[in-house]
Amino acid sequence: MTLSLINANLTNGKVTSSTINAAGSGYAAGDTLADDSMWGPGDLLVVVNTVDGSGHVLTYTITNNGTSGWAPGQTIGFVNVAPQSGSGSGFKLTAGITPGDGTLKLVVNYEVLTLS
Repeated sequence: MTLSLINANLTNGKVTSSTINAAGSGYAAGDTLADDSMWGPGDLLVVVNTVDGSGHVLTYTITNNGTSGWAPGQTIGFVNVAPQSGSGSGFKLTAGITPGDGTLKLVVNYEVLTLS
């Protein structure tokens, strides 16, 4: 039998608020960005609402607040999701989160063997 800890939802959570940490440059209104996690583009999505003349992000909307793996105050980088109007880079947010509920999810795998 194997016990696997899948998710410890204790202090981390989904992004429920955020502030711009770095405005980046080269973005265009309407660009969709995904978090640049260690596993590749993730499920925290933002849409750029407004930019200045250099393509610095001024306002954005979180369209999907991601998994429950973000830590309070964590800096989150983003990558572009094609197709894009802009060719931006360098946008980062500082995460505000709602902490997890203290639950654990375990998956139990077992196999019944026939003995002869």
